[in-house]
Amino acid sequence: MEEPVSDLINHAGTGASCCDVGAAKRGKAGTLGALSAVFASACCGVPLVLIALGLGGLGLSSFLGTYHWHFTGAGALLLAAAWFVFLREKANLASAGAEIRNARLTPALLAVATAAVLGFGGLNVASALGLGSKAQEIRNASSGSSGKLAQVVLPVKGMTCVTCEWSIEKALSKLEGVAEAKASASEQKVLVRYEPGEVTLERMIEAVDSTGYKASMPDAS
Repeated sequence: MEEPVSDLINHAGTGASCCDVGAAKRGKAGTLGALSAVFASACCGVPLVLIALGLGGLGLSSFLGTYHWHFTGAGALLLAAAWFVFLREKANLASAGAEIRNARLTPALLAVATAAVLGFGGLNVASALGLGSKAQEIRNASSGSSGKLAQVVLPVKGMTCVTCEWSIEKALSKLEGVAEAKASASEQKVLVRYEPGEVTLERMIEAVDSTGYKASMPDAS
């Protein structure tokens, strides 16, 4: 027996509505995933772009670094919401015998966002805790000379994340006579190895200050 035309219309209407709702929620999951990646990487990605373009002296990295935990936290919350929306909709459609269109695209985007959140978050945690050989080296370093190179440890205020370190290191490495620069947010110091007579401490401090942080003369020891 044929179904009434009204039932066919209702079924068709229901199917279209389900697809529309599914598409909307998939769109939300993808949007949340993208936003989470943007928020999590803003304090690190934007300064890195500025550094690569030679614009680290604008001081924006210092501003973003101050609020890096806020960006990372917002990114993590958005990411959790995105995964929840996606997995819930996938389960709802699966129970109805349907599949999500572009089923690989959204989880791939969310995976990239997850990697961004975990990657930048992990780097910042390691920087804040002083993990790694660089922080240990700066912790044990002192001003003095070693062969043709001299080294100095400058106190720096305002470093809060790993890109703070990169920005300062990049600014110092551009100076004529500076052979190496290593900064540590946990120690609030930067170790500079340089050629005596080629660059002054005042010039180094100016270079650090140009990035938005505040350097000072080495501690008396």
